[in-house]
Amino acid sequence: MEGNYLSPIIDAFKPILIFAAVLWGIEIIITMLIKDHKKAKRKQAREKRRLEYQDRRMANDAEHAKVTRAMRYDVLRRDNFHCVRCGRGKEDGVKLHVDHIVPVSRGGKSVMSNLQTLCEDCNYGKGNKYKE
Repeated sequence: MEGNYLSPIIDAFKPILIFAAVLWGIEIIITMLIKDHKKAKRKQAREKRRLEYQDRRMANDAEHAKVTRAMRYDVLRRDNFHCVRCGRGKEDGVKLHVDHIVPVSRGGKSVMSNLQTLCEDCNYGKGNKYKE
């Protein structure tokens, strides 16, 4: 009969404990919903960036496709089959690239005046930068 004096106290706190448990459950559900919403927004933003990149890439590919093999050869011949930056040529064991001076990603066109010969190292180092 020792526990009988606690019974009324426990009975008095039961509604408060149940209410606290329900609030805790609601908080967990709301937190999950907020996290899911944020995750969905991040996924949507990522997909939007991917599609924008794909659109730019397709436009760039179309512009790159305008550089024909004959044009490439003409650029190489004009630049004496040497890199215009470092001066190395095929005899130095480098691979030569025909590169856009003003990159296509920055509005450059595939015309002879916008093309140059670069070795692989200089071209990869340049990336999509150019000097004004």
